[in-house]
Amino acid sequence: MLSLRGFGSVGGRLQVGSALAAMVAAGIVALSGPGVAHAATTSVTVSGRASTACPATVTATVSGVNLAANGGSPGAVLFGDGAATLGIVLATVQSTTPTGATVVAAFEWHPATTGTHVLTAVYSGDSSGDHTTVEVGTGINLGSVCL
Repeated sequence: MLSLRGFGSVGGRLQVGSALAAMVAAGIVALSGPGVAHAATTSVTVSGRASTACPATVTATVSGVNLAANGGSPGAVLFGDGAATLGIVLATVQSTTPTGATVVAAFEWHPATTGTHVLTAVYSGDSSGDHTTVEVGTGINLGSVCL
């Protein structure tokens, strides 16, 4: 498994110089073609205390995914922090219903700077996306707990 600066051990990761180049190389962009029959809904959440000393888990949940139109693939999520690309995480199927699947992509985010960060998540299947604003502090990592 390749690693990406700022990523921890949750989910599959790709190290990329350009997120678009990685999506093309992985064949993920092809999933957003005319076979996608309906729009999915993407939400992004952050759990844990975001600080420069402690990681927080960033999760994108995408509902209404048409797996058949995507060739059976759950797709991937492009994560960003403002204008910076954090990386691409391969999604996994969480559940399926007659109206579509719910897929999830997550990673451990290790913020390098304090202050306001706008984290984004864009789903490869139809480019649906979401964002959340996170305040990052310095924090203290005590091993089993972060303050």
